[in-house]
Amino acid sequence: MHNATRIVTAALTAATLSLLAAVPLVAAWRSPAEQPATSVSVNPLELMLQAGDLPGQQIQDLMTALSDDAKAASAKARATR
Repeated sequence: MHNATRIVTAALTAATLSLLAAVPLVAAWRSPAEQPATSVSVNPLELMLQAGDLPGQQIQDLMTALSDDAKAASAKARATR
């Protein structure tokens, strides 16, 4: 029984080590060979300003907003029946 445990442990160790050795090969195989020709610079301040211009609904009370969403979902479910 002790030998069986040693054999199983050795087999699992060998399998784990072989899989770990293959990980860098798979990662290198999937990565692009060269960088993209154009790089895009992102200005976070500009993105924030653009996000402020988007239409949206301001939530005053989270519980009210959640209950309104639940009411709308149940009404939609009743309408589709």
